[in-house]
Amino acid sequence: MNFFKRIAYYMGGFSVGIIVVLFFLSGKETSCSYFPNARVLKEIRFKHQEISPEALQFFKTNQIDTLVISKLLHQGKVNFSKSETSTKKPCRTYLITGDHQGKKLQLQVEECKETDSIATISKAEFDTP
Repeated sequence: MNFFKRIAYYMGGFSVGIIVVLFFLSGKETSCSYFPNARVLKEIRFKHQEISPEALQFFKTNQIDTLVISKLLHQGKVNFSKSETSTKKPCRTYLITGDHQGKKLQLQVEECKETDSIATISKAEFDTP
């Protein structure tokens, strides 16, 4: 069998394989979160979110809606250098930053081992450079 026939058989099998994979994965909501930032944000988004009274007061004072929080949890950046992610402590604290109306908004989110299904937004503030 010459080289061109091998390429033709390979491309035929490869294209059939891609069609089969696309058929099986077309109805599922699959996502790839490989980087640490995406993993943390996805983990927080899928948990029940509670807001501390201090953060709630900040949101009311600055007229910030829950849509802004949701947007920040989708497009924000986790500042790992200012976050406390030690596995020895019962709670991990993440500092998430993002833009809101030209200002940099920071959320401090706590995830505790005791409450696996809850992420608490403990503090919110505008970052001043």
